Amino acid sequence: MPQEKITIADALYAHTAGAAKALSRQDIGRLEVGCLADLCILSQNILPLTAEELLQTTVEATVFDGRFVYRRN
Repeated sequence: MPQEKITIADALYAHTAGAAKALSRQDIGRLEVGCLADLCILSQNILPLTAEELLQTTVEATVFDGRFVYRRN
């Protein structure tokens, strides 16, 4: 339902810092020295995009447990 949609920024927070907070974890949920992080590098900044533009975004690389596990050629 359109009235139930959230912004991209709110979705990112919910799946990172918000999820860490829900788990009472201080060592995950943000990119900071001393924190654990798995992350993906996207082809563009997704924050200002429309839903249609978001579909054009690709994953350029993925980091898991501090190691690159995927790099787009």
